[in-house]
Parts: sequence; C-alpha cells; structure tokens
Amino acid sequence: MLAKEAQNPITNLISLPFQNNSNFGVGPKGQRTQNVPNIQPVIPVPLSKDLLLVTRTIVPYLHQPT
Repeated sequence: MLAKEAQNPITNLISLPFQNNSNFGVGPKGQRTQNVPNIQPVIPVPLSKDLLLVTRTIVPYLHQPT
C-alpha cells in the first residue's frame, strides 16, 4: 500500500528526496569538480476535505572550489 502511494504525485505523504549533480573540468585550468546537491521536499497541505495543495520546492546548494 505504501509503495503504491509513494508513486502517486498527489498523495498525502511527505517526502524528502536528495539529488547530487557533479560537473567535472570546472575552473580556469579545468581541474576542479563542482557539486550541486538539490534538496527537493514534497509537502502536501490539505486545504479542505476535497482539496490538497502539494508543494515541491527545489533548493540547490552550489559548491565550487576556488
């Protein structure tokens, strides 16, 4: 039951997925690695008995060595 609800984008479950993107060859000499982790919380907010607002905010954090 929980696995089926987790695949439904408008279910009443809070999830907190993380994603990391790595970019190689960054910088003036092309020897650095840039990491961009994304935090993507999905939070349902019931507005009424029949109405559910689902928010999905993407918060990137950029780390690039000097």
